Amino acid sequence: MKEAELPGKNADIQKSRIRSRYQGVDPKLLEVIPAKPAADLYDDSAHRRVAVYARVSTDDPRQTSSYELQKNYYEDYVGRYRNWELVRIYADEGISGTSLRHRDSFNQMIDDCAAGAAIATQTTWEKKATAERYDNLLILPFGNALLAETYEEMGLTLNGNHEELFGSSDCGNVSFVCPVFHPTLQVVDKGVPIHTREFADAMKTDRAHKALATGAGIICRHVIKMLANEENLKKLKTEFEEKKA
Repeated sequence: MKEAELPGKNADIQKSRIRSRYQGVDPKLLEVIPAKPAADLYDDSAHRRVAVYARVSTDDPRQTSSYELQKNYYEDYVGRYRNWELVRIYADEGISGTSLRHRDSFNQMIDDCAAGAAIATQTTWEKKATAERYDNLLILPFGNALLAETYEEMGLTLNGNHEELFGSSDCGNVSFVCPVFHPTLQVVDKGVPIHTREFADAMKTDRAHKALATGAGIICRHVIKMLANEENLKKLKTEFEEKKA
């Protein structure tokens, strides 16, 4: 065996080469390629093609104003900048945020974004389903009964009439991975549409802050009621597996 082929000799040579690489390089030998500056969306010298997406959470007629207000807001906002061109408003009306089904405009927007990215990078793209899609929350009666007990213990009125409740939830798929419960609390008077300035202002009031604290209390009590009682936890797990099957 030659001296250069000795295991110890080879290791020493490799270490020496590695050390030399980390000794630094003469800056004069380097070619510095500066990073491209971040795009300034408000630069009047550049033309911007803009698209927006508007949605309401339910088909409640009271949210029609929310839908129109969103569209009007973005049309006005884009119109303030002379270099912006409003290409399209993607809009789904009366569609739940817990599902992608029937959200045609949303799905089209995603497809258009992917197609645009492919053009920009000179590549191609293909869309195919990789998992099951679910519409709404997986309902667990036993877990909901425990939640009702929590409301009663805290002196809260339980309103189970979904026709009188509306809001937004995007945890439909999550409820098929682990149990999910969605308590709701009223923070505005009836007739106040979400996604409006009036609704945003209401979130700054003492009423909303109190509801936030109450909601935290509901969550804590409900978690303790489920996890601190082995029998409850066993029933919940069994119910979840049966409903999910």
